[in-house]
Amino acid sequence: MYESLLIKNFRCFPKIAFDNLQRVNLIAGENNVGKSAVLEALWLLGTPNQPELARNLSAIRGQKHLDPEDLLSDLFHGFDTSQPASISAMGAWGDGRRSLAIRQREQSTSTNLTDKNGQSGSQDHAQNYLTTHSPLEIVFDYTDENGDLHTSTGHWLQFQGTLPQMGMFLGAQVFQEGIQAQRDTSVNLPASVYLPPSSLRELAQEDVSLYSSLEVKGQSDFVLQALRQIDERIERITAAVIKSPMLHVNIGIDRLVSVAMLGDGASRFLSMVLRFQVAQDGMMLIDEVENGVHYTKLAAVWQQIHALADRFNVQVFATTHSRECIAAAHQAFQSSSDIGIALHRIDMEQGVPAAKTYGYDGIEYVLDEGFEVR
Repeated sequence: MYESLLIKNFRCFPKIAFDNLQRVNLIAGENNVGKSAVLEALWLLGTPNQPELARNLSAIRGQKHLDPEDLLSDLFHGFDTSQPASISAMGAWGDGRRSLAIRQREQSTSTNLTDKNGQSGSQDHAQNYLTTHSPLEIVFDYTDENGDLHTSTGHWLQFQGTLPQMGMFLGAQVFQEGIQAQRDTSVNLPASVYLPPSSLRELAQEDVSLYSSLEVKGQSDFVLQALRQIDERIERITAAVIKSPMLHVNIGIDRLVSVAMLGDGASRFLSMVLRFQVAQDGMMLIDEVENGVHYTKLAAVWQQIHALADRFNVQVFATTHSRECIAAAHQAFQSSSDIGIALHRIDMEQGVPAAKTYGYDGIEYVLDEGFEVR
């Protein structure tokens, strides 16, 4: 479990430190102070040999295409790639610090043109494949708690061309781009799971797989119990295939309905519950935890987070815009003696984000006094 976190030259942070991290951590603050960036930093530190995940973060933020001439420069404060971005933490594992340094470096630009048989061809060949590499690569230098260095790299790769035959279509045009990684496979860390602020459609298919795996092992009861805290009508959850696999529920009518029909709040809550098992002994990172949830159900959500963090030994980091959400979390942890909770508020101080931490009693005090904690 992480006990402190230090972020430098990353996103909007020239430098920011978080101390007294607990099993459950709320991150609050006004818009554009870096709440989501803290979760992103934690995710990268928890997956330090997977530089392609940095591309996923850009996609979640709405940047669908990479600029090969400016490879992931948005990871660096002020887009200044002359200095590495760094994320480091101390934790319950001992005195060693886990740290990740992210940097850019140049590599040679290469273009490879081949025909359908993999032989070199000319650009006017009717069945060509064109692969382009960026002149830059992103480097992840991870130092573990024992002081050992593990380096992984990623470069932008674009593939485009004409396939000679693709199903019924002749001369199908194909275009793909992404980060191709070369990773140090000796890195072995507990899982880190990141849940973005909106319900992504691609999560639905993964939800089916996760629930089905639990059901086969006879371990799915906790999922139903958790979902009933959001909608007490739910009597059963099942995976059904109509046009594609999807989770459905019985809500006491004469047919099953898809989980999506219950609304974004229930769908996202179900995705969160299912992913606690994936994050076992690791981290769960939840951006805008209250999204889609009615304020009257927030206490129930936090009671489930409390129970699941305990059951699966997961450290939770969650951002929020809602004072009601903070109050509900405080209420849910009222009788807890084994799982700690902390609120980390980010404010702008002389134009620079800075964090202030409140323990359980501190949260109670600021709520009682009416201080602004969002």
